[in-house]
Amino acid sequence: MRALLILITAMALLQHISGQTATGKVYADLNKNGTIDKGEKGIPGVGVSNGREVVLTDNYGTYRINLEENTILFVIKPADYSFPRDARHLPQFYYRHYPAGSDVSRFANIEATGPLPAVINFGLQPDREDPVFKAVIFGDTQVRNLQEIDYLSRDIVAELAGNTNLAFGTILGDLVFDDLALYEPLNQVMSAIGIPLFHAPGNHDMDYNATSDGQALETYQAVYGPKNFSFNYGRVHFVVLDNIIYSGDTIRKNYEEGFDDELITFLANDLGHVPEDNLILLMMHAPFLNTANLSPIRNLDKVLNVLTRFPHTFSLSGHSHIVSQQLITKGLGWENDQRHHHFNAGAACGDWWQGTLDELGIPDAMMHDGSPNGYAIISFENNTCNVEYKVARRPATYQMNIHTPAVIVADAEDDAKGEVYVNFFTGSKDDKLKIRFDDGEWHEMQWAPGPDPVFLAARMNWEDQDRKQPGRMPSRPVNSAHLWKAPIPDDLNAGIHKAEVIATDLFGREHPAFHFFRVE
Repeated sequence: MRALLILITAMALLQHISGQTATGKVYADLNKNGTIDKGEKGIPGVGVSNGREVVLTDNYGTYRINLEENTILFVIKPADYSFPRDARHLPQFYYRHYPAGSDVSRFANIEATGPLPAVINFGLQPDREDPVFKAVIFGDTQVRNLQEIDYLSRDIVAELAGNTNLAFGTILGDLVFDDLALYEPLNQVMSAIGIPLFHAPGNHDMDYNATSDGQALETYQAVYGPKNFSFNYGRVHFVVLDNIIYSGDTIRKNYEEGFDDELITFLANDLGHVPEDNLILLMMHAPFLNTANLSPIRNLDKVLNVLTRFPHTFSLSGHSHIVSQQLITKGLGWENDQRHHHFNAGAACGDWWQGTLDELGIPDAMMHDGSPNGYAIISFENNTCNVEYKVARRPATYQMNIHTPAVIVADAEDDAKGEVYVNFFTGSKDDKLKIRFDDGEWHEMQWAPGPDPVFLAARMNWEDQDRKQPGRMPSRPVNSAHLWKAPIPDDLNAGIHKAEVIATDLFGREHPAFHFFRVE
Protein backbone atom coordinates (compact mmCIF):
# COMPACT_ATOMS: atom_id res chain seq x y z
CA MET A 1 0.00 0.00 0.00
CA ARG A 2 2.83 2.41 0.90
CA ALA A 3 4.46 1.80 -2.49
CA LEU A 4 1.14 2.51 -4.23
CA LEU A 5 0.73 5.80 -2.36
CA ILE A 6 4.28 6.82 -3.31
CA LEU A 7 3.52 6.01 -6.96
CA ILE A 8 0.28 8.01 -6.93
CA THR A 9 2.03 10.97 -5.29
CA ALA A 10 4.84 10.84 -7.83
CA MET A 11 2.38 10.69 -10.72
CA ALA A 12 0.47 13.68 -9.32
CA LEU A 13 3.73 15.61 -8.90
CA LEU A 14 4.80 14.74 -12.45
CA GLN A 15 1.41 15.85 -13.76
CA HIS A 16 1.76 19.16 -11.92
CA ILE A 17 5.29 19.72 -13.23
CA SER A 18 4.17 18.98 -16.80
CA GLY A 19 1.43 21.55 -16.40
CA GLN A 20 -1.47 19.19 -16.95
CA THR A 21 -3.65 20.13 -13.97
CA ALA A 22 -4.55 23.65 -12.94
CA THR A 23 -5.99 24.38 -9.55
CA GLY A 24 -6.94 27.48 -7.64
CA LYS A 25 -9.83 29.39 -6.14
CA VAL A 26 -12.56 31.68 -7.41
CA TYR A 27 -13.15 34.17 -4.61
CA ALA A 28 -15.05 37.35 -3.77
CA ASP A 29 -12.48 40.15 -4.05
CA LEU A 30 -14.19 42.55 -1.66
CA ASN A 31 -11.48 45.21 -1.66
CA LYS A 32 -10.72 44.76 -5.40
CA ASN A 33 -6.96 44.43 -4.91
CA GLY A 34 -6.52 41.20 -6.89
CA THR A 35 -5.39 38.99 -3.99
CA ILE A 36 -7.17 36.81 -1.46
CA ASP A 37 -7.24 38.67 1.84
CA LYS A 38 -8.59 37.75 5.23
CA GLY A 39 -12.38 37.51 5.12
CA GLU A 40 -12.54 37.03 1.34
CA LYS A 41 -14.19 33.67 0.78
CA GLY A 42 -14.36 31.33 -2.16
CA ILE A 43 -17.47 31.32 -4.36
CA PRO A 44 -19.05 27.88 -4.83
CA GLY A 45 -20.61 26.63 -8.06
CA VAL A 46 -18.67 28.90 -10.45
CA GLY A 47 -17.62 27.55 -13.84
CA VAL A 48 -13.97 27.41 -14.86
CA SER A 49 -13.00 26.29 -18.36
CA ASN A 50 -9.98 25.37 -20.47
CA GLY A 51 -11.91 26.06 -23.67
CA ARG A 52 -13.36 22.54 -23.85
CA GLU A 53 -14.22 21.21 -20.39
CA VAL A 54 -16.11 23.18 -17.76
CA VAL A 55 -15.80 22.38 -14.06
CA LEU A 56 -17.59 23.97 -11.10
CA THR A 57 -15.90 25.21 -7.95
CA ASP A 58 -16.59 23.28 -4.75
CA ASN A 59 -18.10 24.66 -1.54
CA TYR A 60 -14.84 26.51 -0.85
CA GLY A 61 -14.52 28.03 -4.31
CA THR A 62 -11.75 25.61 -5.32
CA TYR A 63 -11.44 24.05 -8.78
CA ARG A 64 -9.21 21.53 -10.56
CA ILE A 65 -9.08 21.16 -14.35
CA ASN A 66 -6.85 19.71 -17.04
CA LEU A 67 -4.76 22.38 -18.79
CA GLU A 68 -2.62 21.72 -21.83
CA GLU A 69 0.18 23.99 -22.99
CA ASN A 70 -0.76 26.97 -25.18
CA THR A 71 -4.24 27.09 -23.68
CA ILE A 72 -6.19 29.89 -22.02
CA LEU A 73 -7.92 29.16 -18.70
CA PHE A 74 -10.90 31.35 -17.81
CA VAL A 75 -13.63 31.81 -15.25
CA ILE A 76 -17.33 32.01 -16.15
CA LYS A 77 -18.73 34.95 -14.21
CA PRO A 78 -21.94 34.21 -12.28
CA ALA A 79 -24.70 36.76 -11.91
CA ASP A 80 -24.24 39.46 -9.26
CA TYR A 81 -20.49 39.62 -9.73
CA SER A 82 -18.31 41.67 -12.08
CA PHE A 83 -14.91 41.09 -13.65
CA PRO A 84 -11.94 43.28 -12.77
CA ARG A 85 -10.98 45.53 -15.69
CA ASP A 86 -7.74 46.98 -16.99
CA ALA A 87 -7.14 50.63 -17.89
CA ARG A 88 -8.94 50.10 -21.24
CA HIS A 89 -12.01 48.58 -19.54
CA LEU A 90 -11.14 45.14 -20.93
CA PRO A 91 -12.44 42.42 -18.56
CA GLN A 92 -9.67 40.37 -16.90
CA PHE A 93 -11.02 36.86 -16.43
CA TYR A 94 -8.41 34.51 -17.86
CA TYR A 95 -4.89 33.10 -17.52
CA ARG A 96 -2.79 32.33 -20.60
CA HIS A 97 -0.76 29.14 -20.16
CA TYR A 98 1.94 29.52 -22.80
CA PRO A 99 5.13 28.25 -21.09
CA ALA A 100 7.37 29.21 -24.02
CA GLY A 101 5.16 31.97 -25.41
CA SER A 102 4.14 32.28 -29.06
CA ASP A 103 6.19 33.70 -31.91
CA VAL A 104 4.11 32.93 -35.00
CA SER A 105 2.45 36.27 -35.60
CA ARG A 106 4.11 39.23 -37.31
CA PHE A 107 2.18 41.37 -34.80
CA ALA A 108 2.04 41.05 -31.00
CA ASN A 109 2.64 37.56 -29.62
CA ILE A 110 1.81 35.95 -26.30
CA GLU A 111 4.72 36.29 -23.90
CA ALA A 112 6.19 33.23 -22.21
CA THR A 113 4.37 32.45 -18.96
CA GLY A 114 6.81 29.80 -17.72
CA PRO A 115 5.77 26.74 -15.70
CA LEU A 116 2.18 26.41 -14.55
CA PRO A 117 1.74 28.24 -11.21
CA ALA A 118 0.86 26.18 -8.15
CA VAL A 119 -2.47 28.02 -7.98
CA ILE A 120 -4.36 30.24 -10.40
CA ASN A 121 -6.94 32.31 -8.55
CA PHE A 122 -9.71 34.37 -10.05
CA GLY A 123 -11.10 37.31 -8.10
CA LEU A 124 -14.65 38.46 -8.85
CA GLN A 125 -16.17 41.61 -7.44
CA PRO A 126 -19.63 41.40 -5.80
CA ASP A 127 -21.95 43.62 -7.81
CA ARG A 128 -25.73 43.44 -7.50
CA GLU A 129 -27.16 43.16 -11.03
CA ASP A 130 -30.58 44.41 -12.07
CA PRO A 131 -32.38 41.79 -14.23
CA VAL A 132 -33.56 44.74 -16.34
CA PHE A 133 -30.53 46.10 -18.18
CA LYS A 134 -29.14 47.16 -21.58
CA ALA A 135 -26.03 46.25 -23.57
CA VAL A 136 -24.56 47.85 -26.68
CA ILE A 137 -23.57 45.63 -29.60
CA PHE A 138 -21.25 46.69 -32.40
CA GLY A 139 -20.95 44.94 -35.72
CA ASP A 140 -17.61 45.29 -37.46
CA THR A 141 -15.68 48.42 -36.43
CA GLN A 142 -13.12 47.28 -39.05
CA VAL A 143 -10.71 50.18 -38.99
CA ARG A 144 -7.78 50.03 -41.44
CA ASN A 145 -5.78 53.03 -40.19
CA LEU A 146 -5.73 55.81 -37.60
CA GLN A 147 -7.94 58.03 -39.75
CA GLU A 148 -10.72 55.46 -39.58
CA ILE A 149 -10.26 55.18 -35.82
CA ASP A 150 -10.88 58.92 -35.80
CA TYR A 151 -14.08 58.37 -37.82
CA LEU A 152 -15.21 55.76 -35.29
CA SER A 153 -14.45 58.02 -32.34
CA ARG A 154 -16.43 60.98 -33.69
CA ASP A 155 -19.21 59.04 -35.41
CA ILE A 156 -20.11 56.54 -32.69
CA VAL A 157 -17.97 56.62 -29.54
CA ALA A 158 -18.61 60.31 -28.82
CA GLU A 159 -22.36 59.80 -28.46
CA LEU A 160 -21.94 56.77 -26.18
CA ALA A 161 -19.20 58.09 -23.90
CA GLY A 162 -20.28 58.11 -20.27
CA ASN A 163 -23.58 56.30 -20.91
CA THR A 164 -24.26 54.83 -17.48
CA ASN A 165 -27.38 53.01 -18.69
CA LEU A 166 -25.29 50.34 -20.43
CA ALA A 167 -24.14 47.27 -18.53
CA PHE A 168 -21.46 46.30 -21.06
CA GLY A 169 -20.69 46.17 -24.78
CA THR A 170 -19.49 43.63 -27.33
CA ILE A 171 -17.79 44.03 -30.71
CA LEU A 172 -18.81 41.13 -32.95
CA GLY A 173 -15.51 40.62 -34.74
CA ASP A 174 -13.53 42.37 -37.47
CA LEU A 175 -12.31 44.86 -34.94
CA VAL A 176 -9.66 45.96 -37.43
CA PHE A 177 -9.04 45.48 -41.15
CA ASP A 178 -6.08 43.01 -41.09
CA ASP A 179 -3.65 45.43 -39.38
CA LEU A 180 -3.60 43.94 -35.89
CA ALA A 181 -1.24 46.67 -34.69
CA LEU A 182 -4.35 48.88 -34.50
CA TYR A 183 -5.78 46.98 -31.53
CA GLU A 184 -4.17 49.33 -29.01
CA PRO A 185 -5.41 52.65 -30.50
CA LEU A 186 -8.81 51.03 -31.07
CA ASN A 187 -8.97 49.96 -27.42
CA GLN A 188 -7.92 53.43 -26.32
CA VAL A 189 -10.76 55.07 -28.25
CA MET A 190 -13.41 52.49 -27.29
CA SER A 191 -12.47 52.77 -23.60
CA ALA A 192 -13.96 56.29 -23.62
CA ILE A 193 -17.41 54.70 -23.46
CA GLY A 194 -16.50 53.64 -19.93
CA ILE A 195 -18.10 50.17 -19.82
CA PRO A 196 -16.74 46.60 -19.84
CA LEU A 197 -16.16 45.67 -23.48
CA PHE A 198 -16.02 42.09 -24.74
CA HIS A 199 -14.82 40.98 -28.18
CA ALA A 200 -15.47 38.19 -30.63
CA PRO A 201 -12.86 37.43 -33.30
CA GLY A 202 -13.58 37.91 -37.01
CA ASN A 203 -11.88 36.97 -40.25
CA HIS A 204 -10.01 40.29 -40.39
CA ASP A 205 -8.67 39.69 -36.86
CA MET A 206 -6.53 36.78 -38.03
CA ASP A 207 -2.86 36.84 -38.95
CA TYR A 208 -2.82 35.25 -42.39
CA ASN A 209 0.90 34.47 -42.06
CA ALA A 210 -0.16 31.66 -39.72
CA THR A 211 -0.33 28.16 -41.17
CA SER A 212 -3.17 26.87 -38.98
CA ASP A 213 -6.46 28.05 -37.55
CA GLY A 214 -5.09 27.57 -34.03
CA GLN A 215 -2.21 30.00 -34.63
CA ALA A 216 -4.11 32.61 -36.63
CA LEU A 217 -5.61 34.29 -33.54
CA GLU A 218 -2.49 34.46 -31.37
CA THR A 219 -2.28 38.25 -31.58
CA TYR A 220 -6.01 38.54 -30.89
CA GLN A 221 -5.61 36.26 -27.85
CA ALA A 222 -2.56 38.18 -26.69
CA VAL A 223 -4.78 41.25 -26.39
CA TYR A 224 -8.29 39.97 -25.64
CA GLY A 225 -7.93 36.48 -24.17
CA PRO A 226 -9.92 33.35 -25.10
CA LYS A 227 -11.69 33.10 -28.44
CA ASN A 228 -14.66 31.19 -26.94
CA PHE A 229 -15.97 32.09 -23.49
CA SER A 230 -19.13 32.84 -21.53
CA PHE A 231 -20.47 34.87 -18.63
CA ASN A 232 -23.76 35.53 -16.83
CA TYR A 233 -25.59 38.78 -16.22
CA GLY A 234 -28.96 38.69 -14.44
CA ARG A 235 -30.95 35.83 -15.95
CA VAL A 236 -29.02 35.86 -19.22
CA HIS A 237 -26.15 33.52 -20.11
CA PHE A 238 -23.92 35.12 -22.77
CA VAL A 239 -21.61 33.01 -24.93
CA VAL A 240 -19.01 34.59 -27.23
CA LEU A 241 -17.90 32.28 -30.04
CA ASP A 242 -15.26 32.19 -32.77
CA ASN A 243 -17.07 30.95 -35.88
CA ILE A 244 -14.38 31.70 -38.47
CA ILE A 245 -12.28 28.66 -39.44
CA TYR A 246 -9.02 29.55 -41.19
CA SER A 247 -7.68 27.15 -43.83
CA GLY A 248 -4.01 27.77 -43.02
CA ASP A 249 -3.40 28.69 -46.65
CA THR A 250 -1.12 31.74 -46.49
CA ILE A 251 -1.42 32.33 -50.24
CA ARG A 252 -5.18 32.25 -50.80
CA LYS A 253 -5.96 33.26 -47.18
CA ASN A 254 -9.36 31.61 -47.39
CA TYR A 255 -11.57 30.69 -44.47
CA GLU A 256 -14.93 29.11 -43.74
CA GLU A 257 -17.80 30.38 -41.62
CA GLY A 258 -18.81 27.71 -39.13
CA PHE A 259 -18.26 25.99 -35.81
CA ASP A 260 -15.39 23.59 -35.11
CA ASP A 261 -15.48 20.57 -32.81
CA GLU A 262 -13.68 22.32 -29.94
CA LEU A 263 -16.27 25.11 -29.93
CA ILE A 264 -19.20 22.69 -29.98
CA THR A 265 -17.67 20.70 -27.11
CA PHE A 266 -17.22 23.86 -25.05
CA LEU A 267 -20.74 25.08 -25.79
CA ALA A 268 -22.32 21.75 -24.79
CA ASN A 269 -20.29 21.54 -21.57
CA ASP A 270 -20.93 25.18 -20.73
CA LEU A 271 -24.70 25.05 -21.27
CA GLY A 272 -24.86 21.85 -19.24
CA HIS A 273 -24.49 24.04 -16.14
CA VAL A 274 -27.09 26.69 -17.11
CA PRO A 275 -30.72 26.59 -15.84
CA GLU A 276 -33.14 25.85 -18.66
CA ASP A 277 -35.30 28.92 -17.97
CA ASN A 278 -32.40 31.36 -18.48
CA LEU A 279 -32.04 33.24 -21.74
CA ILE A 280 -29.13 31.89 -23.79
CA LEU A 281 -27.60 34.59 -26.00
CA LEU A 282 -24.83 33.69 -28.45
CA MET A 283 -22.55 36.38 -29.91
CA MET A 284 -20.32 35.69 -32.93
CA HIS A 285 -18.94 37.18 -36.12
CA ALA A 286 -20.62 35.32 -39.00
CA PRO A 287 -24.41 34.93 -39.14
CA PHE A 288 -26.08 31.52 -38.90
CA LEU A 289 -27.19 31.69 -42.54
CA ASN A 290 -25.07 32.93 -45.42
CA THR A 291 -26.68 36.24 -46.39
CA ALA A 292 -26.17 35.64 -50.12
CA ASN A 293 -28.20 32.42 -50.38
CA LEU A 294 -29.40 31.71 -46.80
CA SER A 295 -27.46 28.44 -46.69
CA PRO A 296 -26.42 27.31 -43.17
CA ILE A 297 -22.81 27.73 -42.11
CA ARG A 298 -20.71 24.70 -41.18
CA ASN A 299 -21.99 22.63 -38.24
CA LEU A 300 -24.90 24.98 -37.59
CA ASP A 301 -27.06 21.90 -36.99
CA LYS A 302 -24.81 20.81 -34.12
CA VAL A 303 -24.94 24.22 -32.43
CA LEU A 304 -28.72 24.42 -32.84
CA ASN A 305 -29.04 20.91 -31.43
CA VAL A 306 -27.21 22.01 -28.27
CA LEU A 307 -29.50 25.06 -27.99
CA THR A 308 -32.77 23.26 -28.69
CA ARG A 309 -33.62 22.32 -25.10
CA PHE A 310 -33.69 25.99 -24.05
CA PRO A 311 -37.03 27.77 -24.59
CA HIS A 312 -35.42 31.24 -24.49
CA THR A 313 -32.61 31.83 -27.01
CA PHE A 314 -31.26 34.66 -29.14
CA SER A 315 -28.10 35.21 -31.18
CA LEU A 316 -26.15 38.09 -32.73
CA SER A 317 -23.63 38.49 -35.53
CA GLY A 318 -21.91 41.02 -37.81
CA HIS A 319 -19.69 40.20 -40.83
CA SER A 320 -22.18 40.86 -43.65
CA HIS A 321 -22.27 44.69 -43.56
CA ILE A 322 -26.06 44.59 -43.88
CA VAL A 323 -28.80 44.46 -41.27
CA SER A 324 -30.95 41.34 -41.33
CA GLN A 325 -33.22 39.15 -39.25
CA GLN A 326 -32.82 35.37 -39.52
CA LEU A 327 -35.71 33.39 -38.05
CA ILE A 328 -34.79 29.74 -37.55
CA THR A 329 -37.76 27.36 -37.46
CA LYS A 330 -37.82 23.56 -37.25
CA GLY A 331 -35.11 21.95 -39.32
CA LEU A 332 -31.39 22.70 -39.70
CA GLY A 333 -30.97 21.00 -36.30
CA TRP A 334 -33.51 23.20 -34.53
CA GLU A 335 -36.39 21.17 -33.07
CA ASN A 336 -37.86 23.68 -30.63
CA ASP A 337 -41.44 24.80 -31.30
CA GLN A 338 -40.36 28.36 -30.49
CA ARG A 339 -38.36 29.75 -33.42
CA HIS A 340 -34.83 30.95 -32.84
CA HIS A 341 -34.20 34.63 -33.56
CA HIS A 342 -30.81 35.57 -35.00
CA PHE A 343 -30.07 39.27 -35.54
CA ASN A 344 -27.34 40.29 -37.96
CA ALA A 345 -26.43 43.69 -36.52
CA GLY A 346 -24.75 45.24 -39.56
CA ALA A 347 -21.50 47.14 -39.08
CA ALA A 348 -20.35 50.12 -37.06
CA CYS A 349 -18.09 50.98 -40.00
CA GLY A 350 -21.06 50.61 -42.37
CA ASP A 351 -19.79 50.28 -45.92
CA TRP A 352 -16.16 49.98 -44.75
CA TRP A 353 -16.05 53.73 -43.95
CA GLN A 354 -16.78 54.51 -47.61
CA GLY A 355 -19.09 57.14 -49.07
CA THR A 356 -19.20 60.92 -49.33
CA LEU A 357 -17.59 62.91 -46.53
CA ASP A 358 -20.03 65.13 -44.65
CA GLU A 359 -19.40 68.62 -43.30
CA LEU A 360 -17.44 67.11 -40.39
CA GLY A 361 -15.28 65.02 -42.68
CA ILE A 362 -16.94 61.72 -41.67
CA PRO A 363 -17.97 59.26 -44.43
CA ASP A 364 -21.65 58.59 -45.05
CA ALA A 365 -20.79 54.86 -44.74
CA MET A 366 -24.33 53.69 -45.68
CA MET A 367 -24.31 49.90 -46.01
CA HIS A 368 -25.02 48.43 -49.43
CA ASP A 369 -28.51 47.30 -48.39
CA GLY A 370 -29.39 50.94 -47.67
CA SER A 371 -28.98 50.72 -43.88
CA PRO A 372 -27.04 53.57 -42.28
CA ASN A 373 -24.07 52.58 -40.13
CA GLY A 374 -24.67 52.35 -36.39
CA TYR A 375 -24.98 49.87 -33.54
CA ALA A 376 -27.58 47.86 -31.65
CA ILE A 377 -28.96 48.35 -28.15
CA ILE A 378 -30.25 45.11 -26.63
CA SER A 379 -32.72 45.54 -23.78
CA PHE A 380 -33.14 42.67 -21.31
CA GLU A 381 -35.87 41.96 -18.80
CA ASN A 382 -35.30 38.72 -16.88
CA ASN A 383 -35.08 36.05 -19.61
CA THR A 384 -36.43 38.13 -22.54
CA CYS A 385 -34.80 40.66 -24.83
CA ASN A 386 -35.51 43.02 -27.70
CA VAL A 387 -33.33 44.87 -30.20
CA GLU A 388 -33.15 48.52 -31.18
CA TYR A 389 -30.92 49.69 -34.02
CA LYS A 390 -29.33 53.08 -33.39
CA VAL A 391 -28.08 54.99 -36.42
CA ALA A 392 -24.86 56.88 -35.71
CA ARG A 393 -25.41 60.57 -34.87
CA ARG A 394 -29.13 60.39 -35.59
CA PRO A 395 -32.15 60.34 -33.24
CA ALA A 396 -33.21 56.95 -31.87
CA THR A 397 -36.50 57.36 -33.75
CA TYR A 398 -34.72 57.28 -37.11
CA GLN A 399 -35.57 53.71 -38.17
CA MET A 400 -36.37 53.98 -41.89
CA ASN A 401 -35.81 55.89 -45.10
CA ILE A 402 -38.83 56.86 -47.24
CA HIS A 403 -38.13 57.46 -50.92
CA THR A 404 -40.29 58.95 -53.68
CA PRO A 405 -39.43 60.20 -57.17
CA ALA A 406 -37.87 63.65 -57.19
CA VAL A 407 -40.74 65.08 -59.24
CA ILE A 408 -44.25 63.69 -59.67
CA VAL A 409 -46.38 65.02 -62.53
CA ALA A 410 -50.00 65.53 -61.55
CA ASP A 411 -51.54 64.65 -64.91
CA ALA A 412 -49.25 61.69 -65.71
CA GLU A 413 -50.58 58.23 -66.35
CA ASP A 414 -51.00 56.09 -63.23
CA ASP A 415 -47.96 53.93 -63.96
CA ALA A 416 -45.80 57.02 -64.47
CA LYS A 417 -46.46 58.48 -61.03
CA GLY A 418 -44.10 55.99 -59.45
CA GLU A 419 -44.03 54.36 -56.05
CA VAL A 420 -43.05 55.07 -52.48
CA TYR A 421 -40.26 52.82 -51.20
CA VAL A 422 -39.56 52.34 -47.49
CA ASN A 423 -36.36 50.81 -46.16
CA PHE A 424 -37.17 49.75 -42.58
CA PHE A 425 -33.63 49.05 -41.40
CA THR A 426 -34.38 46.22 -38.97
CA GLY A 427 -37.36 44.88 -40.89
CA SER A 428 -38.09 41.29 -41.85
CA LYS A 429 -40.55 39.64 -44.21
CA ASP A 430 -42.82 39.02 -41.20
CA ASP A 431 -43.10 42.72 -40.35
CA LYS A 432 -46.12 44.83 -41.29
CA LEU A 433 -45.85 48.29 -42.79
CA LYS A 434 -48.77 50.57 -43.53
CA ILE A 435 -48.92 53.91 -45.30
CA ARG A 436 -51.33 56.80 -45.77
CA PHE A 437 -51.21 60.00 -47.76
CA ASP A 438 -52.33 63.38 -46.44
CA ASP A 439 -54.07 61.89 -43.37
CA GLY A 440 -56.16 59.59 -45.57
CA GLU A 441 -56.88 55.89 -45.12
CA TRP A 442 -54.16 53.47 -44.13
CA HIS A 443 -53.06 50.85 -46.67
CA GLU A 444 -50.74 47.88 -46.22
CA MET A 445 -47.42 48.14 -48.04
CA GLN A 446 -46.00 45.34 -50.16
CA TRP A 447 -42.76 43.63 -49.16
CA ALA A 448 -40.47 44.21 -52.15
CA PRO A 449 -36.87 43.02 -51.66
CA GLY A 450 -34.44 44.63 -54.05
CA PRO A 451 -31.79 47.38 -54.31
CA ASP A 452 -32.45 50.33 -52.03
CA PRO A 453 -33.21 53.42 -54.16
CA VAL A 454 -31.46 55.80 -51.75
CA PHE A 455 -28.24 53.79 -51.93
CA LEU A 456 -28.63 53.40 -55.70
CA ALA A 457 -28.81 57.19 -56.12
CA ALA A 458 -25.69 57.67 -53.97
CA ARG A 459 -23.76 55.11 -56.00
CA MET A 460 -24.87 56.69 -59.31
CA ASN A 461 -23.55 60.06 -58.16
CA TRP A 462 -20.13 58.48 -57.77
CA GLU A 463 -20.30 56.82 -61.18
CA ASP A 464 -20.90 60.21 -62.82
CA GLN A 465 -17.43 61.45 -63.74
CA ASP A 466 -18.63 65.06 -63.63
CA ARG A 467 -19.58 64.80 -59.95
CA LYS A 468 -16.28 64.39 -58.16
CA GLN A 469 -16.88 63.97 -54.42
CA PRO A 470 -14.66 63.78 -51.33
CA GLY A 471 -14.34 60.29 -49.85
CA ARG A 472 -14.26 56.80 -51.35
CA MET A 473 -16.78 55.28 -53.76
CA PRO A 474 -19.42 53.17 -51.99
CA SER A 475 -19.88 49.48 -52.79
CA ARG A 476 -22.26 48.13 -55.37
CA PRO A 477 -25.81 47.72 -54.04
CA VAL A 478 -27.19 44.37 -52.91
CA ASN A 479 -30.82 43.34 -52.57
CA SER A 480 -32.28 44.61 -49.31
CA ALA A 481 -34.57 42.18 -47.47
CA HIS A 482 -36.24 45.05 -45.57
CA LEU A 483 -37.74 47.09 -48.41
CA TRP A 484 -41.45 47.79 -48.95
CA LYS A 485 -43.34 49.71 -51.64
CA ALA A 486 -46.75 51.27 -52.30
CA PRO A 487 -48.17 53.12 -55.34
CA ILE A 488 -48.50 56.88 -55.23
CA PRO A 489 -52.23 57.80 -55.48
CA ASP A 490 -53.43 58.99 -58.88
CA ASP A 491 -55.66 61.77 -57.51
CA LEU A 492 -53.02 64.04 -55.96
CA ASN A 493 -53.17 67.68 -56.99
CA ALA A 494 -50.16 69.84 -57.62
CA GLY A 495 -48.51 70.90 -54.37
CA ILE A 496 -46.83 69.43 -51.27
CA HIS A 497 -48.07 66.07 -49.96
CA LYS A 498 -47.21 63.89 -46.97
CA ALA A 499 -46.60 60.15 -46.89
CA GLU A 500 -46.90 58.72 -43.37
CA VAL A 501 -45.63 55.22 -42.53
CA ILE A 502 -45.97 53.00 -39.46
CA ALA A 503 -43.80 49.88 -39.24
CA THR A 504 -44.56 47.17 -36.69
CA ASP A 505 -41.47 45.10 -35.88
CA LEU A 506 -40.92 41.52 -34.66
CA PHE A 507 -41.22 42.66 -31.05
CA GLY A 508 -44.62 44.32 -31.61
CA ARG A 509 -43.29 47.87 -31.39
CA GLU A 510 -44.55 50.55 -33.76
CA HIS A 511 -42.16 52.92 -35.54
CA PRO A 512 -43.72 56.00 -37.21
CA ALA A 513 -42.11 58.19 -39.87
CA PHE A 514 -43.22 60.65 -42.52
CA HIS A 515 -41.94 62.12 -45.77
CA PHE A 516 -43.00 65.18 -47.81
CA PHE A 517 -42.92 65.16 -51.58
CA ARG A 518 -43.97 67.53 -54.38
CA VAL A 519 -46.43 67.08 -57.21
CA GLU A 520 -46.16 69.43 -60.19
